[in-house]
Amino acid sequence: MKHIRLFALGTAVVLSLSLLTACGGDTSVSGSVSDPDVSVSQPDVSAPDHILPAPPVDMPQVIAYLALNKTDFTLKAVGASYKLIPDIFGIEDPVVLWSSSDESVATVDDKGVVTAVAAGTATITAAVEGTDMTVTCTVRCNIKTEETPEAPAPEQKPEVEPEQKPAEPEVPAAPAKVDLAAFYASIFPDPDDAPAMVAMESDALDAFYAGLNAISLKQKVAYMPMMTAVPCEIVMVECANAADVAAVKAIFNARISAQVDNHFNYPMVIEAWEREAKVVSNGNFVALLVVSGMTDEVVANFNALF
Repeated sequence: MKHIRLFALGTAVVLSLSLLTACGGDTSVSGSVSDPDVSVSQPDVSAPDHILPAPPVDMPQVIAYLALNKTDFTLKAVGASYKLIPDIFGIEDPVVLWSSSDESVATVDDKGVVTAVAAGTATITAAVEGTDMTVTCTVRCNIKTEETPEAPAPEQKPEVEPEQKPAEPEVPAAPAKVDLAAFYASIFPDPDDAPAMVAMESDALDAFYAGLNAISLKQKVAYMPMMTAVPCEIVMVECANAADVAAVKAIFNARISAQVDNHFNYPMVIEAWEREAKVVSNGNFVALLVVSGMTDEVVANFNALF
C-alpha cells in the first residue's frame, strides 16, 4: 500500500514538470525549494526600449536690407556728377545693378556715379542681383538751357535834362590882402588911452585857444590885457579855406563860453565878455573882439576892411 502512494506522488510530479515545460515556463531553479534567498533573474528595466528625438530649435532669421546715401539730390550743370553709395546688409558678396529711368536727363554707371545730361528729373534705381531688393533715388538736373528766354530788358526811358536853374550870384571874396597888424594898431590911435596889452605867444594860445596853433594860418594877431581885471581881448586871423574858418569860429566861441563861466574872474570882466564879446568873419578872415565900451565900434571898423 505504501509503495502505491509513492508511485502516485512521483507520477504527479513528473506530469507537473512536463506541463510547465510545455507552457514555456522557466524550470531552472537555483537552490532548494525551502531556501528563501533563492535568486531569480529579472529583466533590466534601467535601459529604455527606444530614444526620443530632440525638439527642433528655431534659428533667428537674418533680415537683409538695401539703402542709398541719398534719396534726392540736384545737379546744376551738364556733366556734373554725384556718386550714390549703397548700404547692403544680409547679402553675401552682393552685386548691385544700376539703371536710370531717363538717360537723356541723367545716366548712371556700374559704380553708382550719376551724371547730368540735360534739364529734367530722372529716377535712379539700385537692385541687388538675384534678389527682389531695390531702392530708388531722384536726381533733379536744374540746368539753364539756351532755349530759356532771358528776362526782357527794362524799358529805357528817355533821359530828361534837369531844369536849368539860374546861377546863384557869387559871393565876392575878401580882398586878397588885409593887414591885420595895421588894423590892430589903428584901434587905439592914442597910446595914452590904450590898455596895457601883451601879444599872446604859442603857449598862451594853447592855454586859452586850444587847437588854434594846429591850424595853418596866413596871418595871426592875438593880444590880451596884462591885467586880468581889464575886459579887453583881440584875436584876428586869416585862414586858408572855409573849413579852417569854421574851426577857428568854434575855438573863438569856446573861449567866450570859458570866460563867461569863469566864476573866479572879476564880475565886470565876466559881464563884458557876456555882453560885448563878438565873433566876426569876412571871407577867410575871422576875429574875436572884446573891447570894453567900444566893441561895436571896433567890429564896424573891422567889417569896413572888406
